Parts: sequence; structure tokens; C-alpha cells
Amino acid sequence: MRRFLAVLLVLVLIVAGGGYLWLQHRHTLEMERLTAETNSQLTQARTRYLAVAQDLAEDAAGALAVTLAGDIARQEYAAIDAELGTVVQGHRLTGIIVLGQDGKVLSATDLRYRGRTLDDPATKRALAVNETVTAAEAPQPGQIEVDSPVFSGGQRLATLRVFVDITASEATTAAE
Repeated sequence: MRRFLAVLLVLVLIVAGGGYLWLQHRHTLEMERLTAETNSQLTQARTRYLAVAQDLAEDAAGALAVTLAGDIARQEYAAIDAELGTVVQGHRLTGIIVLGQDGKVLSATDLRYRGRTLDDPATKRALAVNETVTAAEAPQPGQIEVDSPVFSGGQRLATLRVFVDITASEATTAAE
């Protein structure tokens, strides 16, 4: 009888151990599935976020081009400097450069650029745009550059290079 009970106990332990291993395997598979699904949804959400951020940045640059056109036409650079300083006090607009048609910096939020003539590839691409567009290359990680021509009376006066931070804010990051 003791042997029977010992064999029965061993069989129960084997079945229980096998059941545990099967449940552990099922749990691991389910966790992998949920992780993959979550990562896919997160990637889709980030893609949508970047598209919306790009659209908003382009809208802001286009509106800024319209707003500054009169001051640029009148060559009121002090007024432009004041307006740009106010605009970049937010969290997302990190810098703005106003370029003349020859690449000369008419105004900029970064004082290092004022009065210089820029001829780098990014500036040349910006000067060539005929509508508000997002530059193909990021100026820095976590940023986009939006280039917008400035027109007044049908004549092109300048080009804006607007730099926008598109990284998630600390509050958003903490919520994730």
C-alpha cells in the first residue's frame, strides 16, 4: 500500500509539475503576444503623433509667415525680433531664422545667426521652397524644421526656418 501511495504521489507531482510548466509556457506566450500588440499600437500612436505635430508646425510657420510679412516688407527688424522672442517663449518652438532671398539672416531668435549670410545645404533647400514644408532632415534629434516662404503683394520677401521640438513632454513621458 505504501508503494502504491508513493507511486500515486509521484504521479500527482509529475502531473502538477507538468501542469505548472504548461501554464507557465501559456503565460509567457500570452505576455509576448500582448507586448507585441502594445508595441504595435505604440508605434501607430507615435506615427499619428508625429504627423499631427508636423501639420501643426507647418500651420504655425505658415501663420507666422503671414504675420511677419508686413514687418519684413517695411524692414522693421526690431519689431520682428520682438515678435520672434515672444513666439519662442513656448515649449515647442525652439528657434526661428528669417532669411532674405540671398540667405542673409534678417532676424533670428539665436543671436549667433543675426547679420550672417547662410549658404549651408539646409538653408539652400529652405530658400528653394515655394510653400510651407517640413524639411526632410531633422536639424537635431527630436526636432523638425519647417520652411516657409514669406510673400507680400505677390512678391517673395523672405523665408522662415522654424525649428520645433517634437519630443514628448515630461508629463506625457511620466504618464506612459
